[in-house]
Amino acid sequence: MKMLAGRIDVRDDLAALRAPTLVISTIADHLAPPALHRHLADTISGAQFVEIPTGHLPMVERPEEWQKLITDFLEQHRA
Repeated sequence: MKMLAGRIDVRDDLAALRAPTLVISTIADHLAPPALHRHLADTISGAQFVEIPTGHLPMVERPEEWQKLITDFLEQHRA
């Protein structure tokens, strides 16, 4: 996994995204630091940024809070 993460770079593609985007920053994440989450949100036009006090696996560490963030976002952007 770490080898793949080191070889794939999609930063140049971020500005072209037009879909509603939710960036959930896991503020105790040591695999993907919060600064990278902020960069995603800043680079994707109109992205919504939220923080959750977990490590890399919010769906395991705080599943109800993680699910609510996603459900609320999807409700806001229902087509």
